[in-house]
Amino acid sequence: MYNRKTADKGVIKSATLAADATVRGIPCRAGTLVEFSEYGGDLQHCTLSQRTEVSAEVGDSQGGKNTQDVVCAADREIWLRTFEGRLLERCVPAEATVMGMVACAGGKEVVLSGDGLDMCILASAQRVGPFDLSAGTLVGFTQGRLDRFEMPPGSAPLAVSGLDLPPGTVVHLCHKSAEVDWLSVPEDGYVALAGVKLTGRMNFDCGKFQYGTLFEAAVLGSRLLPRGATISHDDVLGAPPRR
Repeated sequence: MYNRKTADKGVIKSATLAADATVRGIPCRAGTLVEFSEYGGDLQHCTLSQRTEVSAEVGDSQGGKNTQDVVCAADREIWLRTFEGRLLERCVPAEATVMGMVACAGGKEVVLSGDGLDMCILASAQRVGPFDLSAGTLVGFTQGRLDRFEMPPGSAPLAVSGLDLPPGTVVHLCHKSAEVDWLSVPEDGYVALAGVKLTGRMNFDCGKFQYGTLFEAAVLGSRLLPRGATISHDDVLGAPPRR
């Protein structure tokens, strides 16, 4: 099968392989979709039929970029950037791989862009930006700066913006800051803020609490509020809670 609209212009945009084939130097698996760039017809996506080494562009400690080879796993999908040369955009590394300054786990997808590494799962406990993160943490970057991470189950608590975060918490950081923009805490976990236990989605203004939901019933001011009630900065910091 193929994309007729594009093929009518003389360029095949996508097709399903009848047999294993090497497409533009990349070994692709039979029965899977291959996709090509509209201009130039270079390969953009397929499922690899064997381990394949591909060039990737990653950041360095001086804020520049280096090109390195990444071994991508067989029988997993690969995406390639074809603008101004072919570089890896996404694949599943066959083994743990250091991408710039970050050790990424094998068997888990890595995502890259023109700014370098965008996302991976940490292969080991390591310092990323200002934080000591556990193995298995999903980390995300914008222009080489850590801007989000997801703590794995069973990880040690982590202090961010003065809060002790439980395992499984998703953290988004403020632009160009190590302070919290928002958190998502698992429903069986909580963070304590001024003696109030909060869970679920919590919004902050670069570390300053804005609003969130109660982990358990609490008296704030003169009101008894149930678990799951939405509360604001003034509710939490305006008066001490009573139980």
